[in-house]
Amino acid sequence: MWKITDAEFENGTSGALQMSFERLHSRISVYLDEQGAAFFLRSFKAEHPADLVGKVVDSDLYATDAANWIVLQQQHGETGSVYASPSKAQIFEMIALYLSMGIEPDLSMIDSKSVTEALMPNIQLSGSRNGWFERLAARVVTLSEGNASIHQIDDPKVHGLGGIMGPAIYCELRRMDLPTIYLSIGPYSKPVRFKRPPRAT
Repeated sequence: MWKITDAEFENGTSGALQMSFERLHSRISVYLDEQGAAFFLRSFKAEHPADLVGKVVDSDLYATDAANWIVLQQQHGETGSVYASPSKAQIFEMIALYLSMGIEPDLSMIDSKSVTEALMPNIQLSGSRNGWFERLAARVVTLSEGNASIHQIDDPKVHGLGGIMGPAIYCELRRMDLPTIYLSIGPYSKPVRFKRPPRAT
């Protein structure tokens, strides 16, 4: 169970939301983008961030995961649906499908805990485990009908990648109709991040 002890908009009057969650002796900062902030406020019937202070989040999840879960439940509730966490296989397939199209995967409609748990056993500091990346690479080729492929790179700093303080795989995505895309994959709420090379001048 978490208690919200501080909440304010990032720019003062609207937009992204910065909060502090406390439990026992833990104090965790939680950030929600503008869309997530709107759903979070509505879930507590709050008009302003100050209305959240003192509210309790009844969850055993880590603070950021708990906030993310509330946002998804509210988002689905407003459309008359109920959120259900996808399986690890479904998350894998979504990542592969996006990459096969040369698009940065958008998993914002999936709770961060499920995304992290789908990738954590398969990615370590030294790269992929259990043949996970090899399966992903093969699936990208299949889904793109041979038009796209993904390859690990040895020196991510050469391409402006790196700097992730934790497990990650650094890759290049090649697709016939696009310039090479460099990216990182890790067990985080936003698991895949693209870094496109600068355009030639």
